[in-house]
Amino acid sequence: MRRPTVLYSSLALAAIGLVVACGDDPSPVKPSPLTPSPFAAIQVMGPDSIGTGETAQFVASLRQADGTTKSATSMPNLKWASSNTAVMFVSSSGVVTASDSIYGESVFGKTVISAELVGQPSLRGTREVVIQPPVTGTLEVTQIGTGGKVEYVFAVTLTELKGVPAIVTAAWIDLNLGLRGQCIFDPARLGQRRVPANGTLTLELTCPSDGPASNADVAINLTDDNGHELQLFLWWAGKL
Repeated sequence: MRRPTVLYSSLALAAIGLVVACGDDPSPVKPSPLTPSPFAAIQVMGPDSIGTGETAQFVASLRQADGTTKSATSMPNLKWASSNTAVMFVSSSGVVTASDSIYGESVFGKTVISAELVGQPSLRGTREVVIQPPVTGTLEVTQIGTGGKVEYVFAVTLTELKGVPAIVTAAWIDLNLGLRGQCIFDPARLGQRRVPANGTLTLELTCPSDGPASNADVAINLTDDNGHELQLFLWWAGKL
């Protein structure tokens, strides 16, 4: 008769132990606080402009919380990006390359290059970069005659900016008069057409017209002494 008593006592002790275990409420584990970043800002440094088809090295500098600076270029969590990769591409090491053309047309304009230090928290710096053509142009237009037969004289002044001479290989003018308002200039018609290094050249292009025109497109093709080709577009609008 004592064996059942021992069995019942063992079951009772086990039940009490189970209740005590279930009632044990350990303190919840608190997440570790984020370690504050020792860096206050990131600065992207490089040229303000890059010529079409050229490359330039950009670097990133970190300003630390104590006011000192540190290079971030070799950090593995530094990520470079371009706001328009078709116009300007940046490599993982910060080398920026400006496109020379898209679909055969010369590329100009602005792009934002950014460097981001990925972490907790992330830091990001940006720099706006201009694609600078090696040759720029200005345009002045003079109308000769009135009525049904007139001529337009387009004075195109080209300025070389990169220290590399260039030759004008062709030019054409498209007045807003359809096919009857087109004028094409080959090398024989252009005459003197070499743009000196860091200098200027003015071309006078005469285009006859069957009537008054209010606007025109002027396209200039050039090839520099390094073999690079450039297509420059100028626009005239206004009633003479």
